[in-house]
Amino acid sequence: MKFVFFTLGALLSLASQAQKDETIIEGTIIGMPVPPAYIYRIHPRTDPRRTDSAAVKEGKYRFIEKTDGVTKLTISRYYADTHPGSRPPASQDGSGFLEIYVNKGDRVTIISTGTMKNAVVSGSRADHDYHEANHKLEMWGDTLRKLYKMAQETKNAALLSSFLTPANVKKAGDIMDESYPAFIRQNPSSPIDLTLISTLADHRPAAGRAEMLDSLYQLLPAATRSSKEGLSVSAVLNEQLKTEPGHKAIDFTQTDADGNSVSLSSFKGKYVLLNFWASWDADATAMLASINSAQETYGSKGLVVLGVSLDADKSTWLQAIEEQNMKNTTQVSDLHGKDNAVARLYGITKLPRMLLIDPSGTIVASRIDRYELNQTLTSVFE
Repeated sequence: MKFVFFTLGALLSLASQAQKDETIIEGTIIGMPVPPAYIYRIHPRTDPRRTDSAAVKEGKYRFIEKTDGVTKLTISRYYADTHPGSRPPASQDGSGFLEIYVNKGDRVTIISTGTMKNAVVSGSRADHDYHEANHKLEMWGDTLRKLYKMAQETKNAALLSSFLTPANVKKAGDIMDESYPAFIRQNPSSPIDLTLISTLADHRPAAGRAEMLDSLYQLLPAATRSSKEGLSVSAVLNEQLKTEPGHKAIDFTQTDADGNSVSLSSFKGKYVLLNFWASWDADATAMLASINSAQETYGSKGLVVLGVSLDADKSTWLQAIEEQNMKNTTQVSDLHGKDNAVARLYGITKLPRMLLIDPSGTIVASRIDRYELNQTLTSVFE
């Protein structure tokens, strides 16, 4: 009999543990002109999990989410596929979906009145803290959206063209650089801290920043740093130290589209634009036209484009090279997808990613975005 009770107790304990590993999301929809029949839970495009749906019954829906740490989700009235390269849900003004952060064991409540975006979220400290850390950035974004709407209504073309500019991108970065470290120092045990550090590490070059980011990381509790997510962030920070401007580029060898081995060191004496991309990533493929243009403009002056593809299927990779007219560039891959050895070597966590390496093999720019590409190359060659 004691054995029976022990077994029952063990089963109850396992059931309790399973519940702690689950995140429950319960939503309520109020006052929508056309209430949806289904609500969709959408993972980031880098997540292999598929989009899930929940039927809306009497204005209520429910999801049970398996998480291993903090996860960003989109809760949407519109379906969107989650395979890499997909886009956010279709909603012209963004009112049809809501982005939230959840953590393992959370019981989250979402009450949406009128639109999905106009929601009150409770039960997730990660989501609450994310918005607290982003308060200044969200206020600035709201101001920009109001001005943009006014520009559209008044058909002010000059004002409309002034929004997506390098200055505004820099402004957003400046706000994050001010707000995120301040939040982390004041809240070193927040579940969102690793996400904030990752964002800081990703959005700007690491030059002069790696030590600051590591100091923020060291403020976090030992349990956070030793978690799977914490170790991943630590690895990224360590890799960034290797790819700061001023460091020697790490040599590597991979196979090109014709089956030949190509080494980075074989281009010594030339400027190398090292581009990490994949056919499945829409942002990365959108950059290829600009990269091809750079090759045409500066190839005769000593620029070489060396692309490293994070594709896994050779035929898809070769088709992308053909369609994107990249035959005048050098393209390599080990066809291991996101586990590409060079991508791991350089700590690549997000596409696209471009580095510029000078003729001596020294990195001179480590995170060139679409706004900076022409400016960076012009400063070198003209």
